[in-house]
Amino acid sequence: MVEAEDDGAVSGDGGPAVLNGFDLDDEGTVFLPAFGVSEWNSPMRLDSVVATRENESRTPSFRTQANPRTFRTMKICAIGLLACLLLPVSSFAKDSVWVVGNSNKIAISLFEHRTGAQGRAADVTLITGGWSMNGSVKDTGEGYTKPTPITLKTNGGGFKGTISIDFENHKVMLKGTLTLSGEGFQLNEKISFKELQGI
Repeated sequence: MVEAEDDGAVSGDGGPAVLNGFDLDDEGTVFLPAFGVSEWNSPMRLDSVVATRENESRTPSFRTQANPRTFRTMKICAIGLLACLLLPVSSFAKDSVWVVGNSNKIAISLFEHRTGAQGRAADVTLITGGWSMNGSVKDTGEGYTKPTPITLKTNGGGFKGTISIDFENHKVMLKGTLTLSGEGFQLNEKISFKELQGI
């Protein structure tokens, strides 16, 4: 048996050499003890073992570190998306107004809203019986209180005359000719209306 000294030299009686608990043959081959794994049962060169250990020690260890800025951005996006999903959606803008009224002869619906960048207009729907006719009047910058020409149309009928709308006092004045199936009716209606919230 040959044993390895502290300085790495081997000495002994000519039998198999032992280096740090490993058996060596005459060519320097290391015989590893079997641990139940087939790869460990085959002989390995000592220089291969040393090279493998050096390569493992040189292999960099990468660690993924969380970027606080990335998490903060993701959190803001998630909160914004959740807020959009939870907030109620209105069918028209906050500066729009929807009102309805009737005179026991006719019913009227007015929807005042923004048009374009700076313009405004009021959509008018006149209802009587099974008839419903539509049109609109534009705000010329002075509101809708002055009588303004308007034409409301539907299949087989319509209205042609003037309309004035006073949103402050909740009144609308409709004056003109209502035509239903070719027959004309004169209208001179002053109608009170009520504001509705809408959806």
